[in-house]
Amino acid sequence: MKGGAALFTEHFHDCPSKREKLFELMFEKFQVPGFYMAPSPVLSLYSSGRGSGIVVESGNSVTQTVAIYEGYMIANSVLRENYAGAEVTRVLRASCATDDPVFADADYVHLKEKYSSCSNTQITEVELPDGTIHSIKGSHLRSCTESLFGSSGLKLCLRWYMRVLWPQTFITENICLQILYYQEVIQ
Repeated sequence: MKGGAALFTEHFHDCPSKREKLFELMFEKFQVPGFYMAPSPVLSLYSSGRGSGIVVESGNSVTQTVAIYEGYMIANSVLRENYAGAEVTRVLRASCATDDPVFADADYVHLKEKYSSCSNTQITEVELPDGTIHSIKGSHLRSCTESLFGSSGLKLCLRWYMRVLWPQTFITENICLQILYYQEVIQ
């Protein structure tokens, strides 16, 4: 790793001692000439060409939202909801159980990641990783996507609005115009 600068992402709740230990390791052991560390939501927002906005990170078990204003995270804006990819997969499995063929767990994850959307198609032809093609009702694929924005998603939005935007109205317009959805892909 000698000779090149390093860019790392950090979890926004990491303690300073961990950060200092990583800096020490990178400069002393790996002798990098430059090192930059930033929270992943900030880098996600930068990658879209924006400096202010709302980032939603949804992984396997947790969905988090954070407001960023001119490259800095707003301290009290980080909200965490224990509803994410695993729950969305469970909703898809339950929805398909009524009249579609039963698939392996990995196939449901594949269907969710590749085909789920908010479209209005009635029946969708889907190809599984093993190459077999199946027909699935579009409503089943929509149900898992819409579950993110159902009662749990609405609750998250309302909590976030009341906690962040209501008391800090000076940034509301700037941030709400720029919403970025970032999905972490976890296999």
